[in-house]
Amino acid sequence: IHLRNESEQRAQRLALTASVASAVAAADTVEGVLRAAVDAVFEPTDYGAVSALLALPESGEQLVLADRVRVGASVEGSRRPVGSGAAGAALETAEQVVIGRLPDEATEPADAPLAYQSALVTPVREGPVSAAIALYDHRRDRFDAADATLMQTVAEQVAATLRGVRLRAESEQRARRLALTTEVAGAIASTLTIDEVLAAVVETVYQGRGYSAAVAVRVDLDAGEQVVVANLGAEGTTAPGLRRPLGTGTVGTVIEAREQLVLGDANAHPAFDWPAPVPLPSELLTPVVVDGEVLAVLGVYDEARDRFEAADAHA
Repeated sequence: IHLRNESEQRAQRLALTASVASAVAAADTVEGVLRAAVDAVFEPTDYGAVSALLALPESGEQLVLADRVRVGASVEGSRRPVGSGAAGAALETAEQVVIGRLPDEATEPADAPLAYQSALVTPVREGPVSAAIALYDHRRDRFDAADATLMQTVAEQVAATLRGVRLRAESEQRARRLALTTEVAGAIASTLTIDEVLAAVVETVYQGRGYSAAVAVRVDLDAGEQVVVANLGAEGTTAPGLRRPLGTGTVGTVIEAREQLVLGDANAHPAFDWPAPVPLPSELLTPVVVDGEVLAVLGVYDEARDRFEAADAHA
């Protein structure tokens, strides 16, 4: 009987693992993979709840990305400090956490309407992603070694799929960068002056990337000024021909530092000084350096906060 039970458990684990693998295969985002995994685990089992949690390093929180429950309301979308509860322990230590009786004061997951007694939280780590898949139940000591082994296998499958998503995204980003570089090279081939080169770059970048605005600022060392020579985009950006002192604003910061500057909320930067009536919060400013001298600054802007990421900076 014991051997038959073990055989049945192995068969169930294999079936569920195959179901998870099939469910996550079509997902093309981190969120999609985790949601698909939660659904695939929840549907054929009797666990009280299955959740996917995602660590948000920028805010120091854990987000309940997906939450399927048998009784009560889902807490999907709720947040709390990243180290809170059993999920927080798994996220921070990258080790599986099994609890047979949760403390009376604990609420798992965050804001759950009914108190769960048991928790099994399995971390999922892949590249920059720190996530966890959590099982909860109202019964004490609900989860055993078989459940732990099952969820380790599920987590490995999810991590492998996330790796594929990341690699595909990186490949697509490289292809987009190459395409943009080719377009820029073609656009500037027939230009004769620095201002024409900058204007061609601004038009190509603006048309090809979907940013709210793109601007080129030339450095006029003789006058000690920065000069806007090209601007395309949203109403509220500054106009071509505007001159300002060389060290003014975030553009001046880039000129002085000779380094790229990425801002998710430009208004919060101490050097921020934008003359337009409707400033755009996200800025990505890149110096054009020739022989150690900054000749210009290329800027792209967006109305959404924290718009720019590493892929934009590399492009």
